[in-house]
Amino acid sequence: MFGRGVKQPGMAGADARRDAAAARPRVGERGGGPRIPTDPATQVIGGRARSSLIPPGANTDTAEPKAGGLKTRVWAGDKTPTVAGRDAAEDLMTDPVVGWLVVVDGPGKGYAAKLGHGQNHIGRASKHVALNFGDEQMSRDCHATVVYVPKDRAFFIRQGGGRSIAYVDGAPVLSPQRLKPMSRIGLGATTLVFAPLCGEDFAWDEGDKNHG
Repeated sequence: MFGRGVKQPGMAGADARRDAAAARPRVGERGGGPRIPTDPATQVIGGRARSSLIPPGANTDTAEPKAGGLKTRVWAGDKTPTVAGRDAAEDLMTDPVVGWLVVVDGPGKGYAAKLGHGQNHIGRASKHVALNFGDEQMSRDCHATVVYVPKDRAFFIRQGGGRSIAYVDGAPVLSPQRLKPMSRIGLGATTLVFAPLCGEDFAWDEGDKNHG
């Protein structure tokens, strides 16, 4: 009915549609739009493939990471604590604390002063135990001295070099005497409570050998 070479009705339209489809770039080819990844852990965002392992908000404009996976950042942390610019452990054991004098009445109430091995001179401007809280009745350099004797694990108190008198539990210190735990020491308008750390039950053995 139709001669050879003569197209049947509707064939021309089908050929045109095939030609148009062939001319369009395939998905994933250059110019054909975003490549659809086959990896289920990858998603397409803004036309770019992105792994779901990358946390939201991360900068994805940087270069691709090298082989080896995620990088680990190591923090060095803080340096060893120091006291007055020196190593803390070494400095503290040079003269470890053996007890305290706590201000319970008068200027500076609530303050605790550290006691060390040997002689501890007490005064407003002492180099050992400075209680500079405005008590003008207290001697400046040495109102009294508390002594710790490592060999005996015992504490003693004696008068300082000035005119002012020290008191222990209300009685004047007329000669060196042994201090008992929780003794109350009166210096001018200031009252201290003696709180020992070292004694019969504890001592810095290594420190006592070095200071005894």
